[in-house]
Amino acid sequence: MNRLLIWVWGTFVGLGSATMFMTTSITMALAVGGSAAACVWFATSKVAEDARRRLEAFVAAARGLPVKHEDPFFVREVQMEAVVHRENARRLVLLRAAFDGLPEGVWVTTADGTVLEHNATLKKLLRGPGELVGRHPREFVDSPELLGAIDAACHGGASPSLMVELAKTRLRVQVSPLANGSGSSAVFTRADD
Repeated sequence: MNRLLIWVWGTFVGLGSATMFMTTSITMALAVGGSAAACVWFATSKVAEDARRRLEAFVAAARGLPVKHEDPFFVREVQMEAVVHRENARRLVLLRAAFDGLPEGVWVTTADGTVLEHNATLKKLLRGPGELVGRHPREFVDSPELLGAIDAACHGGASPSLMVELAKTRLRVQVSPLANGSGSSAVFTRADD
């Protein structure tokens, strides 16, 4: 709230000063500055109120409760957003279950190689190097070949299938660039499978 007050006061002073330069009338400067400040204050409070009402309506719709609003188009729009949100959440749960159920270990990295996501199988294969998300593989992988393949894939190059030993387990690893060039993915399987 303090930032908003400073902004409104700045608008008041700024427009008042500009008017003062043009008219040399203090009364006119105060009137213009005050009007501008009132308009800014009203507009920001109206936007905040609209956002609060929209959020309340969305929460109600997401919970399956009736949405109370005088505009039927607003009600329909919020209800559709809630349906889309529920459907996306349902799909995300299904995708996560499928991802964690894969027999192969999988991770996805950002463009700099930091692990963005991985599945439960990978944690089992690596035998608990702690949390992987947010860490670069060089922190827990002692394989120059794999680290080089990750770097190459993050810069758009593909790599051949590698054989590495991680956590005393021989693994076959395929590292590939992501289609949109924003990182890499790696698939880990036991070499004896």
